[in-house]
Order: sequence, then structure tokens, then C-alpha cells
Amino acid sequence: MTKKQEWFSLAQASLKLEHGSTYVSVWLRRHPNELPSEMLMETGKVKLISEDGIEWIKNHIKKRGRPRKQ
Repeated sequence: MTKKQEWFSLAQASLKLEHGSTYVSVWLRRHPNELPSEMLMETGKVKLISEDGIEWIKNHIKKRGRPRKQ
């Protein structure tokens, strides 16, 4: 039996990743065709991303550097 996917708006996904509300939208624009298409759904003007898609982005974003010494 397959797991039922939960879908989120791009703004919700951004907040779930602990970034500003436009983060995922901008990331998708900067990285076209990188996210597997089955993880993104468009309904009219609204784009939705699956929970697996959020996890995929989390695993593919550039790692943050070490904090600067003061």
C-alpha cells in the first residue's frame, strides 16, 4: 500500500523549511526542471508541492556555512 501524499502551497513549504514565504518559489525559478515533476502539481495559477518534494529540496539546497567568529 502506498503512502498518501500531503500537498502544500509553495509559501507553506517555504515556512516548513524555515525560510521566508517566497523561498521555494524563487528556488524553483532558479532551478528549473531539477525537482522531479511528480513532486509538483499545478492547479490553475496555484502550484502545490508534495511532502516528498519539500524533503527533496531540503536535501538539495546548498549547505549553510559555519557561523562567523566574532
